[in-house]
Amino acid sequence: MQQNETLSPKQDKAIVALLSTPTVDGAAEIAGVNRSTVHRWLNEDEFRAELTRRRNEIADAALDAFKCYVFAAVEALAKLLESSDNEKVRRLAAKDVLDYVLKIRHAQEIEARLRKLEGERQEGLRVFPNR
Repeated sequence: MQQNETLSPKQDKAIVALLSTPTVDGAAEIAGVNRSTVHRWLNEDEFRAELTRRRNEIADAALDAFKCYVFAAVEALAKLLESSDNEKVRRLAAKDVLDYVLKIRHAQEIEARLRKLEGERQEGLRVFPNR
């Protein structure tokens, strides 16, 4: 994980602690600062942006680690759906497949609407540059 050059070493240490500790108090203790200092930093745009960037980096790495299991999971559901003798297992597998397909479709629709809104916003900024 790359360190932000504009944050102080204590701020960087606080970010690392916030990523690995469930409470602000615990993170402040690890970073060697008062909890009110961490709360103040959390209200600063640059600190919050760096914390978010690193959280996203961790989430992306976790998703990448799970990608290798996606096809195996799909195959396992398909196998249960096609060959299980237990009707309840087949029904639950079918429900899982349908739920996932609907979630993916919903996410795709939201993404398309967001892209459209962003395009309209950019067009509006070109027409009215002072906005």
